Amino acid sequence: MKKKKIGIILNAGFTNNISGGDIHVMNLVNALSKIHNVTVIYPESTEVQKPLKESLAKKIIIKERKIILTKKDMIKSYFYRAIRTIEILKEKDFDAIITSNNSFCDILPLPFLSKKTKIINYIFHVIPLRKGKNIGEKISNLLSKIQEKITFKIIEKKSDLILTCNNLEKKKIKKIIKNVEIDMAHIGANLKKLDKINISKKKNTALFIGRLWKQKGVYDLIKIMKKIVWKNKEFKLYLIGESSEKQKIIDEIKKEKLEKNMFILGYVNSNELIKKLKETEFFFFPSYEEGFGIVIVEALYSRSKVICYKLPHYKEFFKDFPEYVEKRDIESFVKKLKIKKDLKNQKEFVKKYEYEKRIKEDIKLIENLIKKKN
Repeated sequence: MKKKKIGIILNAGFTNNISGGDIHVMNLVNALSKIHNVTVIYPESTEVQKPLKESLAKKIIIKERKIILTKKDMIKSYFYRAIRTIEILKEKDFDAIITSNNSFCDILPLPFLSKKTKIINYIFHVIPLRKGKNIGEKISNLLSKIQEKITFKIIEKKSDLILTCNNLEKKKIKKIIKNVEIDMAHIGANLKKLDKINISKKKNTALFIGRLWKQKGVYDLIKIMKKIVWKNKEFKLYLIGESSEKQKIIDEIKKEKLEKNMFILGYVNSNELIKKLKETEFFFFPSYEEGFGIVIVEALYSRSKVICYKLPHYKEFFKDFPEYVEKRDIESFVKKLKIKKDLKNQKEFVKKYEYEKRIKEDIKLIENLIKKKN
């Protein structure tokens, strides 16, 4: 196939957190840019720029007008990023545009594209109806659903292909977006990078990797650790991740007198993250919502014992290698620490999720779409 001009929008991030969806799209950027002319658009205030530095893709960085400190700043920045992206896209002539998710600042520019430009949207997660403990949470949840409704309407009118991560999400999207082809993304993890660091012996510690907020089960981790520490005062849990809730979580840890057992490391570089994965015996992941679970693949490959909440699609991907617990069942979660696991077989099993092979299937879908005439 002749080289095509492909634009990729990675506009939504605000912190050092990089979602599993972003990781997948960055892997796509790296692979696509070896065979096509790829331009990736992203804001200066996210960590996606670090993994993309070595990519062959042309980079257009949206400069933020001010430091983002509050939710009001974030909303303003969303609109600013969308407007800047529209301006950038008007100056270019792309054969295809790919969005990394259905956030407002990624999707709002799509109606301004040429009709001949093919549009591919990654949608890894349909937001469920969430209850809020207070008026602030309720308003935030309502705004998220309103944003999703608007972006889905734009996608239904403009998109040529939606790629999602599991059959459950596919069914949810089909109920909302009727007239767009939906296929499965071939998500994987960069397992080769995990082989670069070897740790001879595991420590009797646990690790969590993810955004530090309620939907990831971070507050449940405090309850879990309180029960573990009651019997084993030396047990430690390390949390890698960031969010605006970080200080609130630190205060809760102090309130429960767990400062010597729970350590928030924030953002760490790739080598430090791999080292932690390799040296910790347990990987705790009580997330309430996930599209796939790249960190679970990495933890299983690192021969950590994975304990996670039982989400509908997990067995489709991971069989019985993790230990599953019903949501909010703190007692059962703690009991799973005692169960013996065959860690060698779990590493062999997840080798099929090495991203280099899987990403080629996404590229085939994208190239076949570009070949189609309007």
